[in-house]
Amino acid sequence: MTRSFGGMFGRSMFTPILEHMIKALDCMEALRELIGRFVEKDYDALKNLSQRIAKLEHDADIIKEEFRDGFSKSLLMAVNRSDMLTLIKAQDGISDECEDIAKLASIRETAFTEELKAIFVELTSKVYESVKSLKDLEEFIETSSGGDPEKIEEMIKIVQVKEWESDQLQLKFMKTLFSQEKQIDTVSLFILRDLCNMVGKIANHAENVGDCLRRIVAR
Repeated sequence: MTRSFGGMFGRSMFTPILEHMIKALDCMEALRELIGRFVEKDYDALKNLSQRIAKLEHDADIIKEEFRDGFSKSLLMAVNRSDMLTLIKAQDGISDECEDIAKLASIRETAFTEELKAIFVELTSKVYESVKSLKDLEEFIETSSGGDPEKIEEMIKIVQVKEWESDQLQLKFMKTLFSQEKQIDTVSLFILRDLCNMVGKIANHAENVGDCLRRIVAR
């Protein structure tokens, strides 16, 4: 039988999860701006954005560690501890991946065709939508004390759709990249391949967080 979050750990227990998610979304917003600078080869702005993402990721890590350290016996009685740790770990993958992407994008000037620029910006925006949808889901859980499992399931499905749409754009980018490989130097080609895969992983992390929330609600 589906249980509400309100009956499991109340608003105050879920607050750090939402705070961590907000930091992850902040990382994703900065990454979206960074990718815009990256495709336009504005490396001064890119460097500043990379530093901002590193700071946001560090802030997210602090929240994560405080959450792990702050488990109380009352929480453990209500919620499976491993489920909660899996949730925060999956969520942490978002900010971690953003930082890794920023570092890779900062390594060197990378060649782009106009078509690749457009697809990569679209992919990053779609992945941002998946993370934003996840934040909206967690905000709903926090403000409603999770009292509407059907609404939660509906919002989880939105995250899944955004992940699927991201997958399609990722595939489109890769096909375009290798169809234009003669126009791009080899190092740039491999950097773009890796960046595309890493951006796609963020949407996967968002979907994994949604799956964790579904399992917790269903217990």
